[in-house]
Amino acid sequence: MKTKVLKWNLLIFPIFLIFGCNDCSDCNKKLKERNTELSNLEKGFNKSQIELEDVKKRLFNISRTSNKYVPKQSQRELTTEEKITFKDRHFDTEGISGNSFDTNMNDGEIYLNFPIYNPPNKTNEIVDVLNVSTKDINAIVVLLNKLDGAITRKYDTSHFLTTTIEIDKVGLCKLNLAKHKKLKVYVFHDDAFYIDGLLNDFKGCVAAMGTTYDSNPCGLPLALTSLFGEKKPREQEGDIIIGG
Repeated sequence: MKTKVLKWNLLIFPIFLIFGCNDCSDCNKKLKERNTELSNLEKGFNKSQIELEDVKKRLFNISRTSNKYVPKQSQRELTTEEKITFKDRHFDTEGISGNSFDTNMNDGEIYLNFPIYNPPNKTNEIVDVLNVSTKDINAIVVLLNKLDGAITRKYDTSHFLTTTIEIDKVGLCKLNLAKHKKLKVYVFHDDAFYIDGLLNDFKGCVAAMGTTYDSNPCGLPLALTSLFGEKKPREQEGDIIIGG
């Protein structure tokens, strides 16, 4: 009697294995189908994200181009003595009298005064000011008009450009300015600045400084530099002004 039962069980066991394998095959097939669907969904999502970022960049450029902040500014010709002193100090802001900022007033202001060269019948002017600060470094980019920066630097400075920038209109943090008592200033010709990504490049450069203020300039990406010629857009100088 025991022998018969054992034989019967052995007959059932192989049949169970056959049905089990068929079930696994169906599961694997369905799993592959689901993975393919998920992969396609992920690709579609990534494509949508890229398109969204592209729209954001274009909207930013449109917004910045149509809503530029042009601060109050004036110019005066350099004296004979100043032409000797500031001969090749284009856009220099560090250590020049009058460069500071004030966070004590309700409408805190930044005061900038730097030497420039004005070609005949043309004037270098500020056309926008942008905030490129991080939580650890206060920094702004002062954009000049589309005069060729590389050409203007071949000549001696001729004028002082003086401006007053309202801190709130640039979006700087007064608390950080009062705490650090330092502000990094980049003066830049805007031939290339509104191209996608350049603002982020400047922010990334400032972020790379950590918590240390220094006078190293933030250069343009190599691809962008070659696009505009070897040196034409590399006009910026990063200087630090002191304030309180």
